[in-house]
Amino acid sequence: MGKKLSERGSPRGLLRWLVRLPIWLYRLRLGFLMGARFILLEHRGRSSGARRFTVLEVVHSDAQGLCIASGWGDRAQWYRNVMKSPEVAVTQGLRRYRTRIEGLQVEEATGLLAGYASRNPGAFKALARFMLCEKVQPDAGGAARLARHVPLMRLPPPSQD
Repeated sequence: MGKKLSERGSPRGLLRWLVRLPIWLYRLRLGFLMGARFILLEHRGRSSGARRFTVLEVVHSDAQGLCIASGWGDRAQWYRNVMKSPEVAVTQGLRRYRTRIEGLQVEEATGLLAGYASRNPGAFKALARFMLCEKVQPDAGGAARLARHVPLMRLPPPSQD
């Protein structure tokens, strides 16, 4: 089998272009076409301080906020940036707000991934295979395996001061 996604380098060439393409939808104010399942995350570069953007899938959403996963593990550039500077801006559809991103413990991440797997078994299997380079069943065991390799983060909703 190949290397886990978290062990590979950042996307290059056509894959990088495809991964970054949805950013342009948000820049053109067409992010609502991505639906509530995706967000645009604006963060700061850890060295340059420059604004950076990435589109991420929402794994879970509830009153506590949105949960997202780092498919490239702790080597993802956006993940490394937010670990240094957790103040971010989130755009979901037409809604934009600022918040402070929080990391989740593996136990909580496992529960959220198990819920995602039950709601989206096909997507879970495909993503887990892509990320881990092995077949992973959309069950509690598969969710636990994925949670050990894919960090999950929570984006709390804006405060209602």
